[in-house]
Amino acid sequence: MEPAFAKLNSKFEPPIGLHLSVPIRLTSGVTYGMLCLFGTAPRGDVTGRDLALVTLTADLLAQDIEDSFDAHFSDLALRLTDALDNGAVRFLLQPVVTLPERHTVGYELLSRFPATLGSTEDIFRLSRFLGVIAPMEARIAAKAREVLARLPREAKLSINFSVSTIETLDLSGIFPSHERGRVIIEITEHERVSNYDSFSTALNRLRGMGFRVAIDDVGAGYSTFRHVVQLRPDIIKMDRSLIAGIDQSRERGSLASALLDYSRENGVTLVAEGIETGDELAALEAIGVKRVQGYLTGAPRPLDEVLL
Repeated sequence: MEPAFAKLNSKFEPPIGLHLSVPIRLTSGVTYGMLCLFGTAPRGDVTGRDLALVTLTADLLAQDIEDSFDAHFSDLALRLTDALDNGAVRFLLQPVVTLPERHTVGYELLSRFPATLGSTEDIFRLSRFLGVIAPMEARIAAKAREVLARLPREAKLSINFSVSTIETLDLSGIFPSHERGRVIIEITEHERVSNYDSFSTALNRLRGMGFRVAIDDVGAGYSTFRHVVQLRPDIIKMDRSLIAGIDQSRERGSLASALLDYSRENGVTLVAEGIETGDELAALEAIGVKRVQGYLTGAPRPLDEVLL
């Protein structure tokens, strides 16, 4: 909680008698913010005409924002796509292994952009803001197709995709039908599912083509249990936040056990992510987790160190 709010009397009621808000939406569909109007006294004469005027003002603000940012962001968007097209992005593979055998059954494809462009998380957030997330992830998918062709035939490949990309990108045009059973589409935790019905339809269409679906980082971001239940993934990947110190936390152990029970009862594969210590691994193995991913069992490695 912000310190300023913590000091407020719990019974404090701001003198707001009138409140009108409309979103400031950019042409990419991203909501930049809200235009809010407040009044201290109630007004009974506010009409649709007033709302239309505020909406028009918000649209004009959106245009002004885009005009002022356009040159800078257009250049940045070009630099992002150029980095992918010109080989400046490093791709790594991190293994998913079985317990107790520690047999590698697949890999997750990770991308690392030049440090001058910012952190990977910031880059993907900015790409969504710029409306270039789908073409950027399409380039990553094309790279994944090349990687898949050089992996052992029995190995699966997990690729992270945002919700909007899954809904709009034609993945069937990137991965040939005979390879789709080896592709795991990981839904990232950074973007909210606004309509579960339509998104579930998109996922079911992909499953019908042969792809498998995973929810990444369960326990972080928007990966709530509602997310898991409504999307019915083939694979659940537990976030590091649920794994860290699990050997010393009865609460984390209980939650991992509950997720494992859910997975068994619903035919879902559970993968524990972010394993960093031997004690964490031992605790997960004792619970009955059969698949793990993390630096302890295999750090991300450059493609040429892994591929055939």
